[in-house]
Amino acid sequence: MIPFKVKAEDLPKMLTDFYSKRPLLPKNFFYDNQVGEVQGIYVPFWLYDGTIVGRARYDGIDTSYSREGDYDVTTTKRYHCNREGSMFFDNVPVDASVRIDDDLMDSIEPFNYREMKEFKAGCLTGFVAERFDQNPREVLSRAMDRMNASAKSAMKSSVNHDMAFFEGGHFEFEDPRASYVLLVAHIADMRERLGLDRCPWYGSRAAHREQRQRHGRYHLRHVRG
Repeated sequence: MIPFKVKAEDLPKMLTDFYSKRPLLPKNFFYDNQVGEVQGIYVPFWLYDGTIVGRARYDGIDTSYSREGDYDVTTTKRYHCNREGSMFFDNVPVDASVRIDDDLMDSIEPFNYREMKEFKAGCLTGFVAERFDQNPREVLSRAMDRMNASAKSAMKSSVNHDMAFFEGGHFEFEDPRASYVLLVAHIADMRERLGLDRCPWYGSRAAHREQRQRHGRYHLRHVRG
């Protein structure tokens, strides 16, 4: 897990200070407590390690221009380019909760894994800890999509032509390994001021209340290994 460095009660002021340095925000952004509640949350993630092995085909295009008498001449040359190789990845994060918005979690990367610590229950005091409800097999495809995209981009960069277009290929994820971790996020709840019933990162307010009544608050399921 990566523990929070700040206390829960300090989060609202930190958010206010952060946005106060954004001059393009509306002047009434902070009026009437518009920022709302700020909550520190431990979000469950699977971190994937492994090697992507694949091959890809690219359409390489070179274009040149010349003048012949009264005519402008455009010359286009096309090349069929094959690439193959492997790329090792480590600590590729995928959030492990269906209630947490995937795009939101992707947007707050990267995380500083050098601050990773062994799990300690005391670090959860004052913060919400979401529990995982997706096993590593269920979200493996998301990790593979991200790694495949990186591998394709790396292969494309080796196609030394003016333009390169991906035509097809095949990629495999070898020796996949997943580790369970808790990573930190700060969530500002602006639903009341924005007139929203559905929280963009965690379902509707009604579902949220039902979840808390059913489970008390959020709980943590800790998996060793």
